[in-house]
Amino acid sequence: MKKSVLATSVALFCSALISSPLIAESVTYIETSAGKLEYRNVWPTEETSKKLYDELDYQRATQSYINALPYVAFQAFYEGLAAAGAGKINDIPIFSKMLTAGTCVFTGNDTTIYGFNSFYLDGEPVVLEIPAGATAGMINNAWQQPFTDMGAVGEEKGAGAKYLILPPGYKGKTPKGYLVRQSDTNKIIWLLRGFTTPKQTEEQVRVMLRSVKAYKLADKDNIPKMNAIDLSQHKLDLCYDEVDGFFDTLTRGMEREEGRIQDKILTSTLHTLGINVGSNSKKPDDRMKKILHKAAVMGNAMSNTMAFANRRDDAFRWSDRKHENAILGLNARMEDEKLIDLDARVVYSYEAASLSQAMVNEWIDKGSKYLLSLKDGKGNYFDGDKTYRLRVGEDTPAGNFWSFTVYDGKTRSMIQNEDGTVALSSFSKGMQKNSDGSIDIIMSPEAPIGMETNWIQTNRNSSWFTLFRVYSPGKEFYTTWRLDDVEFLGDQAPSLR
Repeated sequence: MKKSVLATSVALFCSALISSPLIAESVTYIETSAGKLEYRNVWPTEETSKKLYDELDYQRATQSYINALPYVAFQAFYEGLAAAGAGKINDIPIFSKMLTAGTCVFTGNDTTIYGFNSFYLDGEPVVLEIPAGATAGMINNAWQQPFTDMGAVGEEKGAGAKYLILPPGYKGKTPKGYLVRQSDTNKIIWLLRGFTTPKQTEEQVRVMLRSVKAYKLADKDNIPKMNAIDLSQHKLDLCYDEVDGFFDTLTRGMEREEGRIQDKILTSTLHTLGINVGSNSKKPDDRMKKILHKAAVMGNAMSNTMAFANRRDDAFRWSDRKHENAILGLNARMEDEKLIDLDARVVYSYEAASLSQAMVNEWIDKGSKYLLSLKDGKGNYFDGDKTYRLRVGEDTPAGNFWSFTVYDGKTRSMIQNEDGTVALSSFSKGMQKNSDGSIDIIMSPEAPIGMETNWIQTNRNSSWFTLFRVYSPGKEFYTTWRLDDVEFLGDQAPSLR
């Protein structure tokens, strides 16, 4: 067995004094990242104890920040909805217009029509009625883990269904006629995206989404009136405070949970910091406030690096391209019976919100796939002052459609620019095509002369990144198809025609 530094020092010291009639005090110093630590006869001095407890709390808080990131992101999502008047079971929040860049939501898009809500079950089974139609969605727990897909990618396959969501620990009977799903957290979120098709207009999609119903099982024989909320009428902020309010948001959410066995180490660590699961938390004193702030700064910096300078072997879709897999890990829940893929869920929840199995499974002609791009083909991060081009081939294997969206690097929401165009897709009208049927998308601060309809404006002195989405990918997506890298064209927006 190896001896500790302190034990070895004391043993040598005592050995030298065996024959001495005087017993002198042993003083040992250790240099650490927390500073010089002083021990007297192996006992830490008061100053050393203070340094180490500060360091211990800091390290615990920093790791708690990283591990709790998906939870905090969804708690902020819930609180943003609540601020808009939603967040209760009977609320049906739908966008009457496409999502705009004015909404702070991680990597949302303006090519599908959204309806979503988040609420607490508080021990009550809840029924969620989904209409038939061209939709895709999911129900997630408080950790952004899906426990069912819905719509065309769900068990009902677009035919409509009644989902019965059971709260944690529910022991009651479940009636027939429902698709029963068990939640392991008190707070959940449902999200449904509606798609326009040759047979379904935008307004028809919105009418369909407004027919969603959510109510307690106890009210099934006397269903209350749904509270329709037009989210387009609100300036939504569904993002979390990355530093000063992070642990406050975490605390508010944890106090209403029962706690899960797989989170026991995390929740036990939070308890040492005064944050309790299922009960009131201890108000942090000035010392702890400083430590939590310092930990939030470091935790956010580490999360940013994990997401935007990914070191994982499975980060890139192809070895010869810079496009990354937006979703990593074991499965859509990013855990199995042996481990939780902590890094994968940090990467995803730092960049996005909500997840479904249909976004992970390698399905053919259904589901969706997401490619993240942060750098051009030469490996340099995108620069808002420069000009870039993405060439999308006519053979892109998108059974439904493809879309390309530009996001602000700081907010991770859709870029806010003067032009107003933040995304282009195979549905976009007026885009010019090359002779081979491919489409060039230009990203630059100034419009490229002759290709204005193919242009997404970037902002000077800013960072940005992109997501390329393929809806209903064909088999070629997994075999022969490749998406070209984003090409750097220069410092100026040239005349391309």
